[in-house]
Amino acid sequence: MPTLINIQRAFSEVILCTTVPNGPMLVYHHNYRANFRSALALEFPVIETLVGKHCFTVLAQQYQTQHPSRSGDLHHIGEQFSSFLAQEYQHSPYAYFADVAVLEWAWQECLIAPDTLAVDPTALTACASERLPKVRLQLQPSLRLVNSKWPVVTIWETNRSDSSPTGLIELALGAEWALIYRTLGGAALRRCSAAEHAFLIALKAQAELESAVADAYAIDAAFNLGRLLEELFRDALITEVYAGVSPLGSGTKNT
Repeated sequence: MPTLINIQRAFSEVILCTTVPNGPMLVYHHNYRANFRSALALEFPVIETLVGKHCFTVLAQQYQTQHPSRSGDLHHIGEQFSSFLAQEYQHSPYAYFADVAVLEWAWQECLIAPDTLAVDPTALTACASERLPKVRLQLQPSLRLVNSKWPVVTIWETNRSDSSPTGLIELALGAEWALIYRTLGGAALRRCSAAEHAFLIALKAQAELESAVADAYAIDAAFNLGRLLEELFRDALITEVYAGVSPLGSGTKNT
């Protein structure tokens, strides 16, 4: 008599095999792939729109073979999808698909990332002026930054299910940068400049304020630090202001 573990292994082999089984196991074999494809489409709806439903199904099957889920929680299956698309389309006119997938995955990560109490601007204004250059600002863990040599934000905005397509996107529009962050309604995306992106990347790396500002000014001498800081505090994206080793100010709820 077969043991339970042997039965489970045999069941897994039938479910995971690329050959379609006959008999009662067919429905399980099909559902395993259909559920994976549905979950992936929920995470990458713009990619599905760009390639079409049939092509997306083929891609999902190929991707599942290379990166099968190791958990009952299918939310994390898309982690390697952008890398998969980069390899799949690297020598084609559709190489930008990978960067669109990066943006869509950043959106998904933002939705499930932990949230932290934010501080108000007094945490910064209370700091002595001579100490400001050495201040470090800690950003919300849910904040994600995306950059691409292609106009991925425009492509994403144009092909979302709740938007009206305006026609083909000219890839020659060039590079775009985006900031994705959590709101009470879920997640939000706004465009940012190359200088703002560099500044925020430096902050995420725990750089001091003067170093982050230098990175931004190296890209654009017109970088507006005051306006960006105002927006970051307004959107509750700064969680700590460090002057030395101690945080200044107290947290407030992200609204």
